[in-house]
Amino acid sequence: MQQGLYLSQVENVYKVDPSLRKELQAFIDLLKETNDVQAIANASAAKAQISLSVADLLEKYEIGQDMLQFARGYEDAGLKDEATRIYINILSDFECESAKTSSNLFPEITHVDTRSNEEIEIFEKAKSRFETITGANLPTIKRVRPDDDANAEKLVEAVDKHEISLEVEENYPISFWDRVKRFFS
Repeated sequence: MQQGLYLSQVENVYKVDPSLRKELQAFIDLLKETNDVQAIANASAAKAQISLSVADLLEKYEIGQDMLQFARGYEDAGLKDEATRIYINILSDFECESAKTSSNLFPEITHVDTRSNEEIEIFEKAKSRFETITGANLPTIKRVRPDDDANAEKLVEAVDKHEISLEVEENYPISFWDRVKRFFS
């Protein structure tokens, strides 16, 4: 995994069955009945590691749910610093792309949010837990969903067209004068 490979991609070396996650979840549910927070934290960490190792077989929100459970297990076990770092990573991974790439120098700018509802829910849960642990309030970023606003939908289409034109331009050599023209247009 440290070389950029997922365990599910190297079938000849490791054979990982994603159903192992379900079995670990059943084990975690049994541990919750005993209130052994340390064992729950360890089992949640193992489940999160398995989810990350077979990430190409899972949806992003499924990995996020496992990471939330992992962070919550550490939080309940009294490992607040580790839980805070996990929540920060979740916030980074589940932030909308336009907000991630923005400098946020102008807070009045509205960002187009193309995440799924499940991803937004995971982000909001992580943000809430992070703010509870640290006592800090994260700045609220203005977001708009393309489904909710016609202007946002037009913006998404314009960005897609621009990205497609950039890909086409990358395939052909661009002269110096074309670059100058593009700079001023």
